[in-house]
Amino acid sequence: MRMYENNLAAYFHEEETSDAKALELRGELAKLRERKKKIQLSIKDDIAKLLEKRKILLEL
Repeated sequence: MRMYENNLAAYFHEEETSDAKALELRGELAKLRERKKKIQLSIKDDIAKLLEKRKILLEL
């Protein structure tokens, strides 16, 4: 019976540790998604500027 209790305690500890790590990783993933979004917007702005410059140069 004692061994069973120890196994349960170890299992619950492992589950808590896993849940904490999963929560930490979800937070990190959210930060990375936000960073990705900002980079994509920056790239779109840069492309728009390049296309505008190209249009101006073609008109010359």
